[in-house]
Amino acid sequence: MVKGIFSPLEVSGNFFQRKYKKSSLVHSGGNRKMHCLIFLFLVINFSSRAANRYWVGPSSSSWHSTSNWSNTSGGSGGFSIPASTDVAIFDGGSTANCAINSGVEVLGILINNGYTGTITLSGGVSLVINSSGFEQTGGTFTGSGGDMYVQGPFDLVGGLFTTTGILDVEMVGNSAPPPDIYMGFEDPSEPLEPPFYRPANPNGTGNGCLETTTWNVYYVRDVCISPTVDVNHYAIERSTQQKRSGSHSLRFYLKPTPLNQWPGGGEATHRAELGPKYNSPVAHYPAAGEEVWYGLSYYFPNDFVFAPENIENDIRFVIAQWQHGSPGSSIIALEVIGDEIMLQRQTGNSTSSTWVTPDTITTITRGQWMDMVFRVRWSRTGGIVQCWVNGQQKLNLNNVQTVYNNLSNGGGLKPGIYYWRWKDQQSVQNTLNAGITHREIFIDEIRQYKGTNGYQSVAPGG
Repeated sequence: MVKGIFSPLEVSGNFFQRKYKKSSLVHSGGNRKMHCLIFLFLVINFSSRAANRYWVGPSSSSWHSTSNWSNTSGGSGGFSIPASTDVAIFDGGSTANCAINSGVEVLGILINNGYTGTITLSGGVSLVINSSGFEQTGGTFTGSGGDMYVQGPFDLVGGLFTTTGILDVEMVGNSAPPPDIYMGFEDPSEPLEPPFYRPANPNGTGNGCLETTTWNVYYVRDVCISPTVDVNHYAIERSTQQKRSGSHSLRFYLKPTPLNQWPGGGEATHRAELGPKYNSPVAHYPAAGEEVWYGLSYYFPNDFVFAPENIENDIRFVIAQWQHGSPGSSIIALEVIGDEIMLQRQTGNSTSSTWVTPDTITTITRGQWMDMVFRVRWSRTGGIVQCWVNGQQKLNLNNVQTVYNNLSNGGGLKPGIYYWRWKDQQSVQNTLNAGITHREIFIDEIRQYKGTNGYQSVAPGG
């Protein structure tokens, strides 16, 4: 199944349709190719029966004038306007802008990196692109309320693509490479080891962190429970209560330490996560310069209580972090703050980092699965963090720090609940005052892929 910035809405046989209506879709730079092997020959060579039409119009010209089209790059105008059996090509032969002001149907559109102009699809206008599809490596395409229907490959390699109308892409087959890690939690052999048990000790000290136990070949349990309480104050378990795909998901559950059982010389309950396994067959810690894609789905139950605005920062918590395997805080993390999921970043060195104001990703919808895809380029100065939620791009950070100055690697994904604020008694009191007695979330469809163009490989449900 082919995915880009779209959510699969209909499935029929081998055909997968993606529709996105009346919301902004943006792609800027980067390599993100969505292609289909069955049509790849057509994209490169086009059909032998098709005519290539090259844009040669002057500045701010209309698509709909024969004087703006030629049969050769940079040639004389006067040839037919591209039709349903023609491929419209924009290249360095003319870098003038182009306006589509009425309905168009073509075999394909190819925007080469030599084109630097802007193609505008006017509001209320339909653009139908047949089997040769749409490929953009340069220039700007702006869908100003017009609707775009693509019956072949849709490849965004470079340039800038935006639309506020319908974008409907239909493709055949699946050319995406498989993810390096996939966890759908359907394997009944998981967990490979039972959870560690220890009795409560009213006089217990220490950080309360339990011995790690193996979940699968990729992950171990990473749990910190107050030594004064029983270990049933947390859960990491396969569950049939909710599922994004198949019949199971992974349930994470955590309770704060009761105030009357607060440890006198240790840490309170604060962690229930899956941590990277040190001898995993897939490396969790990417080297600086590498690009990794991550996909996962979240479910917040209908009874999930949002923190009140006046204390939302005080009782925020992490639902995924990218831990680098060395002492110090993770450089990026997903946090629930109030009713929103935000990206928390840090800069500097791992043991003396500086917090950056969180970036809002999305508002939480209770009772529905939320599919998330992340693209991270790991770098000290040229990092990238992009995020899509339910097919819509919500975050696009470029030239940010994603590797600490004193390290040579990025982070490994740690899903689960990390409630670092619950180490503080007052934060626990504030949590209880807000009517929050526990935290429970479900996660499913975890995927990871190292390399470029990884959206298709990690998108949940793929």
